[in-house]
Amino acid sequence: MVRSLLPLLALSSFLLLGVFALPVEEVDDYKQQKAELSKSCGKNAAWTECSNLCPKSCYNFDTVNACFSLRCGAPACGCQEGTILRDPQDHSKGCVSREVCRELRAKGQL
Repeated sequence: MVRSLLPLLALSSFLLLGVFALPVEEVDDYKQQKAELSKSCGKNAAWTECSNLCPKSCYNFDTVNACFSLRCGAPACGCQEGTILRDPQDHSKGCVSREVCRELRAKGQL
């Protein structure tokens, strides 16, 4: 029993000691790439490694969404806290508050 646990203990000690950590240069490159990708996101959106599979938008913000997932979607632009997608078909329009959605709906712009 103890012998079967030895490889697992050895692996966990490597992970705890940071043996598998990335070099500083790779981390810096990753941060720079992420910053560049965020610049391509719409207003009030930022690049995220874990996108929302069931995002709210101005078209569905006031309805109960049948979609629910705790899984991560593919890396993509995601709305910042307190905002939702203005148009789920055109992410370049960015993210807005629910109040802006209500105003757009009242003006017939949705």
